Amino acid sequence: MTVRLEKADKTSGDYIKIKQLYESAFPSNERAPFRMLEKRAGRQNVDFLAIYDRESVVGLFYVVTRSDLAYIFYFAIMPELRGQGYGSAALQALKEHYKGMRIFLAAERADVECDNLEQRVKRRQFYFKNGFVDMHHHIREASVVFDMLGTGTPPTNEEYQSLIAGYMGKLRTKLYKMAVID
Repeated sequence: MTVRLEKADKTSGDYIKIKQLYESAFPSNERAPFRMLEKRAGRQNVDFLAIYDRESVVGLFYVVTRSDLAYIFYFAIMPELRGQGYGSAALQALKEHYKGMRIFLAAERADVECDNLEQRVKRRQFYFKNGFVDMHHHIREASVVFDMLGTGTPPTNEEYQSLIAGYMGKLRTKLYKMAVID
């Protein structure tokens, strides 16, 4: 397995697969409109990355950066390839790509009653196995509260607000009530 990261290219034949993966991997209440992701992917602080093994697309990352922060908005591996080491290899490649940066993500909480608790616990274990830790903070994005997992020290609310405002704009950030909470 030789995993590499490349900018997702709209002109690539793999782009449709990436879009389909995005739309199938995340619940609708946690998914931003794909056109918005595409539009913002052209910005300097946004990386929409396709994950490849040789010539085959195996997954995607959507990462927003600011200063020494790299926030994984979305990460997914093709369903038929899960459990084969691609996720771990992709995270290792991402850590190399953002070497020296604090990487973090919003993980579905595993301490609430839900239909997919077992899946949430497995995801957390996957991230822990790959060097992420529970940062003992939460991220509120609109009406959904997530656990913050990551590497390095957790971002402060001010750092998070700055990152999100750089991505979405200050007004949208306030409208959607996005924040780091304890």
